This record gives sequence, structure tokens and C-alpha cells, in this order.
Amino acid sequence: LAKLGQSVLLVAYTNSAVDTILLKLQKEGQDFLRLGRKERVRAELLSNTSEEVARRCSTPTMLSDCYNSYLVVGSTCLGVDHAAIVNRQFDWCVLDEASQALLPSVLSSLLLAKRFILVGDPAQLPPTVQSAEAKKGGLDISLFSLLDTQH
Repeated sequence: LAKLGQSVLLVAYTNSAVDTILLKLQKEGQDFLRLGRKERVRAELLSNTSEEVARRCSTPTMLSDCYNSYLVVGSTCLGVDHAAIVNRQFDWCVLDEASQALLPSVLSSLLLAKRFILVGDPAQLPPTVQSAEAKKGGLDISLFSLLDTQH
């Protein structure tokens, strides 16, 4: 999608899943911005983190322009409230591990894009929800499984 000039927000429920995909994109020569705490990001991706990119910018305008120049931005579902993308609209949101992600945790990611792609396996374990009350309220159902059973 990025090679076609489309902007992509790549999200997953875990840092590990985000990094796995970004490492593959890195091997293909695709430039990207990785949001999230440096301590949670794989060492090979540290130069692409928002913290490292920010060090290269001397003004807020330069930083904003730099962040917006990336066609691909990777983050966990819960990390998309980052200043780098909070006012940005992506062409696509690609959600990996969609069958394991809690429905409320994916909504903010999806709202940042015009279209979305859910990647997952309906045979995988559902989202982990320990509260019986939350399960009773349906929070143990992922958007992936909800759409899978409805269509």
C-alpha cells in the first residue's frame, strides 16, 4: 500500500507483533515511524522510533513535518494517542492479531483511517478477559470475531 503512495497505520495488540512486521518492512527498504516506548521496541528498530526522530528536529514545525512525512507508522493499539498521529488521517489501518485484540482497544486506531484491514485467525485464542462481569458484557469478543460471525 505504501508503495502505491497510500498512508498506513500498522497496529497490533502487542509490541512483539508490531516489531515483527516492521522488521519485514525494514528488510524490504520501507521507511516507517515506530511509536511507543523505546524500552519496548526491538533494538533493530530503535532508529525509527519517534524519540529518535524527534532528536533530529529543532522546531515543533520541523517535528510535525517529519512525523507526517512517513507513509507507514507502526504502533500498538493502545499507543495510537501519540502526538505524531493524533490529528492525522491515514488511508489504511492494518490491524494484526485482530482476533486477540479487545474491541475497545482497536476502535481509536480504526478511527484514524479511512479504511481498515483486519488480520487474524478465528481459530486463535480470543482476547484475554478475566472479569466475569466484563465477559458478560461482551468484552471478550474481538471485532474480528464479531465481523466474522456476522458476515
